[in-house]
Order: sequence, then structure tokens, then C-alpha cells
Amino acid sequence: MAHAYFSKVLKVPAPEAWAIVRDFGGSARWFPNARHSEIRDGGPGVVGAVRIVTTADGRTLEEQLVALSDADRSIVYDLLKGDVPFRDYRAVLTIREIVADPGSCYAEWSGRFEVDGDPNPAIQSIRDGFYKACLEELERVYRAALQD
Repeated sequence: MAHAYFSKVLKVPAPEAWAIVRDFGGSARWFPNARHSEIRDGGPGVVGAVRIVTTADGRTLEEQLVALSDADRSIVYDLLKGDVPFRDYRAVLTIREIVADPGSCYAEWSGRFEVDGDPNPAIQSIRDGFYKACLEELERVYRAALQD
């Protein structure tokens, strides 16, 4: 099983970052390559809910919410369907408070998955092309909201 991991200090207070991440159906707001996202089954914070994400190039991904903890500011989801070069993908994203800097938080995102052949291209793509890009976009979305 392959493992991708990325962490970043965000210049976003933990409660605000968590509010963005917690909205399982609102991922298009902070996934840079997503054009649209919606909940098909369940609600945005309901374990078992399925979100459909449509990418900028028209592909769709179906992801299911496996766990959500407001106390831990942690979300777990599985990729059910999608045109990706891996399978059996499960991700965990956690937002942690930085006590010494309440204007910032620490985000940790990891995923485990199966892939045929060399896992390194998939790991790099998930880590740098997805996790990193999404967290940078989350930070941008927060800053933009402050200016509105």
C-alpha cells in the first residue's frame, strides 16, 4: 500500500479552516481543479454522504465521507469512483490549532492507496498536485473572504 502525506502551516485560524474543510459538499470552493461539487446521498456532515466532484476537464470523482470529528477537526473519506491511476484510496485531513499563533493552524493530509507498478509518480501527484494545491487554495479563499 502506498502512502502520500503533506503538511502545512496555514495563515488561517483553525476554526475558520475547519469550517471550510468540514463542508464536504463545498470542496469546489477550495479544490483548484474542481469546477463543481455536490452531495448526492446524505448531507454535508453526515457520515456515509457521497460527494460528486466535477473537475475542470469534465471528469467526475465520487467520494464518500467515512468519518467526521468536530472535536478533532478531522475528516476521513474514500474515493469510490474516478479516472485516477490508483485504487482503494482513503484520505484523512486534520486541522490542528497552533496555540502560540491563534491566527494560524497546522493542516495534515494523508492518503493510502493501491497502485500498480512504481507508486512514486502517484504519491508525488497526490502530495504536490493535490494536497499542496488544495491547502494553498484554502488559504487564498480565506484571505479573499476577509477582503469582501
